[in-house]
Amino acid sequence: MKMSSSQPTYCSAMKKGPWKARQFDWQFGSDVADKSPAERTSILTESRNFQNKILLKLNFEPPPKNVVEKTRNLSKDSFLQELHNFKRECTEGPCGCVCVAVASHGVIVKKDERVGEGGVAMYEDYILTHPDPEKTEYSTDFVKERVSLKEIVDIFRDKQLKGIPKIFFIQACRFKPDDKSADVDVDRGVVYYDMNGEKVLRVPITPNPADKEMAYSPPHLEDTVIVFSTPFNRVAGFDTALGSHVWQALGDTLKEQPEPVNLLRWLGKTNQKLQEKEYEIENARYMPLLSICHTLTKHVEFKKAN
Repeated sequence: MKMSSSQPTYCSAMKKGPWKARQFDWQFGSDVADKSPAERTSILTESRNFQNKILLKLNFEPPPKNVVEKTRNLSKDSFLQELHNFKRECTEGPCGCVCVAVASHGVIVKKDERVGEGGVAMYEDYILTHPDPEKTEYSTDFVKERVSLKEIVDIFRDKQLKGIPKIFFIQACRFKPDDKSADVDVDRGVVYYDMNGEKVLRVPITPNPADKEMAYSPPHLEDTVIVFSTPFNRVAGFDTALGSHVWQALGDTLKEQPEPVNLLRWLGKTNQKLQEKEYEIENARYMPLLSICHTLTKHVEFKKAN
């Protein structure tokens, strides 16, 4: 849905209380089941930069100190519990805007298949969590560790949040590996080692033409923006030192935005910036792109912090 510059804003709702945000991230190695998370230490830098260069710059309230350690490397049950705790924080006190940022590996799961002429396979986005602390291994096909984006968004389906903008930033791959033996299509990491010990790409940077009959529909919730770090059925690239390429671009373009910062205009400018050059993943070139879905009926505008 496009909105003209003459449309009203959510300012009256946003002025009713502080803007609240939570970040969740997981450390994984080169492979989901790899127990050596130090291989992806860039997630720490990415999380810190997202907090300082985006959330705090947009005047989101900093999270309480006793909460930060509760938002990293969680099991599925703990993650959902912390989301519910955050939702209660947003509904039981003043709140003018809600933001949830998630950084993890991504999963797409086939939910429905409409066969026949012109038929399509319907997929949903999931993110991966860690196993329960008492478990040492992941469940088969990661069934017990994956959480659907719909489940995340639905937690904030509350009458107290009606009319308040809700923003979800999802940093995760959204591709379908060419693995016919798997019951679920899991992002197990961007690279793997072949039999000669050489590091090679595990997944295509661009979709397979044979996948053109795949279809996707994002979760629907009024007054919501969902910002994916990559289009559906694409890999999400990252820098080994700084993390997500697109989150870096978000921070860069935010500095250039005039006040008030118009959310959709800022996201659009970021995509323009991303298309100006190619990025590299393990010696392969690709062009990242945000995927933006929204149900906004008004503009979301932020005042930048000094």
